[in-house]
Amino acid sequence: MADYAADRRLAVRQRARARESTYLRNLDWVLLAAVGGIVAYGLWVISGITKDDIPGNPNYYVVRQAAYALVGCAGLAGMTLIDPGFWRKYSRASATRGAGSTSGRSASSRPNSGSCCSYCSWPRSSPTAGSESTSGGRL
Repeated sequence: MADYAADRRLAVRQRARARESTYLRNLDWVLLAAVGGIVAYGLWVISGITKDDIPGNPNYYVVRQAAYALVGCAGLAGMTLIDPGFWRKYSRASATRGAGSTSGRSASSRPNSGSCCSYCSWPRSSPTAGSESTSGGRL
């Protein structure tokens, strides 16, 4: 009985480690490095341009912008921890309750209901008989 309980705890720990490693493995590290480089370059540019704007405090705007960047990084980290299934489940419900649906009409009665999505007016792509293009006229 003791072996069973120990094996079960070990299996739970192994699954937790597998989830953590999968999360880190699925991040796009090149994209994150590119964004970090752009933010660092932006902070460097702001420090050079605004150093004479506030007398006695040459880093005023740099510190503020860095704080906003840190808040953005925290938001990014928080959003990536949420399961994508959550976004899939609630994205359709929130899209039909948006500012465009305050008139009480349903999503199917909107003028662009034949479009590819509820946000644009592009027609749905459907192959027609005798047509060699399946893009629906889009490039």
